[in-house]
Amino acid sequence: EIGPLLANKAVNFIADKAKSDKPFFMYYCSQAVHTPHMASEELNGVKIAGTTPSRHMDMIKELDVQVGMMVEELKKQGIYENTVFIFTSDNG
Repeated sequence: EIGPLLANKAVNFIADKAKSDKPFFMYYCSQAVHTPHMASEELNGVKIAGTTPSRHMDMIKELDVQVGMMVEELKKQGIYENTVFIFTSDNG
């Protein structure tokens, strides 16, 4: 499952870059909400697959958890308040 892999890599990237006082740029491109709509069973302790009315909505929920993981790490590292977070989507 690529979604959890990418989300965890992003969290690790944030944790690593936060060790420095230098600003950093991260571009995160999730595969969630793209076909095939196959949500993870669980991510970050949150049950996902089958918890919404459709598989497409399951993927949106997974993306929400992924973004939440990154926001949580930014807060944990004490850099959330000094972060510009831009979210765009072409679908979903």
